[in-house]
Amino acid sequence: MKRKADGLLFFRIFFTVLGISALIVLCELAVFFSTIMKMGNRWTEYIARDYVQTLVSLLDGKESLSAEDVYEAIVAASDDSISGLLIRSFADDAIYMYGGLPENGQGRISRKLSEVVDTGWHSFEKNNPVYVLSLAENENGGYSHMLSALGTGSGGRTSVTYSVPSFIGENDIAATVFIEHNEDLLVGLDLLIFDMYSFGPTSFVLDTILLTAIWLIPLSLVIAVAASFVFSRRTSDSVGDILSALRRMADGDFDVSIRKQKTYELNEIGNSIVELSHQLEKNRRSRDEWIRSIAHDLNTPLTSMNMIIQAIEDGIYEADGKTIASLKNEVETLTRRVLSVRYYVSLLNYDSEVRKDEINAAKCVEQVVSLCPSPGRISIEIGADEMIHADSDLFSHALGEVISNALEYGSKDEQISVRAENNTVYVTDKGRLSNTDASILFEPWARGDESRHEGGSGLGLPIAGQIASLHGGYASIRQDGSHVVVALNFGPVQG
Repeated sequence: MKRKADGLLFFRIFFTVLGISALIVLCELAVFFSTIMKMGNRWTEYIARDYVQTLVSLLDGKESLSAEDVYEAIVAASDDSISGLLIRSFADDAIYMYGGLPENGQGRISRKLSEVVDTGWHSFEKNNPVYVLSLAENENGGYSHMLSALGTGSGGRTSVTYSVPSFIGENDIAATVFIEHNEDLLVGLDLLIFDMYSFGPTSFVLDTILLTAIWLIPLSLVIAVAASFVFSRRTSDSVGDILSALRRMADGDFDVSIRKQKTYELNEIGNSIVELSHQLEKNRRSRDEWIRSIAHDLNTPLTSMNMIIQAIEDGIYEADGKTIASLKNEVETLTRRVLSVRYYVSLLNYDSEVRKDEINAAKCVEQVVSLCPSPGRISIEIGADEMIHADSDLFSHALGEVISNALEYGSKDEQISVRAENNTVYVTDKGRLSNTDASILFEPWARGDESRHEGGSGLGLPIAGQIASLHGGYASIRQDGSHVVVALNFGPVQG
């Protein structure tokens, strides 16, 4: 089943990547061909505009202007992109043809001016670019020109009614130019222009591009298939490793490892999963330790109570006040430990934001010390104006747990000092930590002092540490010479 799922994953990734690659190729082809079509639609306009600009430059600045000069400029302005010119001479009502039709082929056009004699005229209406070149004689000699376009529609086109010889079709005429001389209409030119696909240079370029596209498309698809296969295989293998690790973790096996991945993101995911597995394994061990410790710590007073009751039943002890006091003491011990567990669990599930108040550190510490069983052993070294920003009840509870821990496990012949600065309280007592990691001492039922093997709920420091954490601070414990120093930081001071 796992192999089948991995195979399906590979094909899903493969066809997804391949589909995206094919879509990109198709989009590029669509843009390519649409661009060529757009160029083809505007091709004749560009050629007509270039022809008019060349004609203007040939006529510009002439000191005298005869009909021969105009015809010479008309012919000279045409280049290889123009197949022919249909010239109307309004002076003698003659029609002349220069070149030939685009459909006759560029290589078979005769470049000479000849009069058109044809009896089969026909008319049609067409939207074409229309230019008017007005030539005027200056007062100080010479000629000036003014070029205007009549077209006001799309692409500078206007509707023109043509009457042409029968051999000229509607699609042959691409643009019209009128030449005026001193406001008299002199010549009308109908431009017969090769389309972009039949004009030699552009035809060669387009054929080359098309041929390139023809072999580039399958090559691109082959590359896309190969790249999709490699990417899909690598990705499916990486995802397969991650899924396999997650399945093992779901089954309770946290001893997982994931090989280094090829991509940064997947590698980070893999590292996070491995780190999570280690944390889950640590939590499982901690949970097991919790269960064992709870069972042990709660069973101890229960065992004592059971032994006392059994002794009463066997007649060893009498049910007098001393025996009842012993039972009561064991019940109180059990109650304290149960309450400690409940309180610690409530701190772990604390779902509201801790409200920090400005409290006087010395007075608050004095109140906590006054409730301790041996207040005389505690030395308060806090200035009268030292302030702590924390929740008063949580602060008192955390400090009480740390001081109680120091009283129970510290040297009975040494004073315990309490000082405060920078929103941090330090509790120092004489003792020695074991070689274990100090951070473990803030986990439930940990024992850090070499002599601390009995008594207590094992939740004092964990409770204090969790309260500090809820304030955005921290708890730490360290060995300082022959003394143990516990620090409770209650986070940054609110402005």
